[in-house]
Amino acid sequence: MMHENMVSLFDELGQYYVFNPKKVSIEEFFLDLHNFRNMFVQALKENQKRREAEEKLRRAKLAKEKAEKEKLEKQQKREQLIDMNAEGDETGVMDSLLEALQSGAAFRRKRGPRQANRKAGCAVTSLLASELTKDDALVSVGAKKKKMTEGDLVEMDTVHEDSQDMLTRAS
Repeated sequence: MMHENMVSLFDELGQYYVFNPKKVSIEEFFLDLHNFRNMFVQALKENQKRREAEEKLRRAKLAKEKAEKEKLEKQQKREQLIDMNAEGDETGVMDSLLEALQSGAAFRRKRGPRQANRKAGCAVTSLLASELTKDDALVSVGAKKKKMTEGDLVEMDTVHEDSQDMLTRAS
């Protein structure tokens, strides 16, 4: 009875899917259905992966465009800050200076002159230090008992200020 019921149901499947139940066995039919299902699921997964890859590329492209746009805006802003008042117009000077200080554009320099200034500052500092130590050594030993005049003090003070000026520019 069960076998007859199964055969009648298979015949109905044959009519529904339009195949001859006498030529196609039950095993072949269900194997074909199983293969179709597996291939369908695999195609769905591949489509999902393709969509995700396309979305990822689209987001990367948008991020790249946004980064380039921000870079251009920063560069234009930096150029505006550097050429604050090329025309000689003095309106908004304080705003421009504050913006330059906040963005850090006021502190940027090229590397070439900065390194040269540092070396020059070190040379001046070392010369001053050697002169000062010579003077201190001579005064402390008593070999040189010359009293410094007011002009000598002014001269040493200006040399000291010049060296301090060079050091602050170098750093």
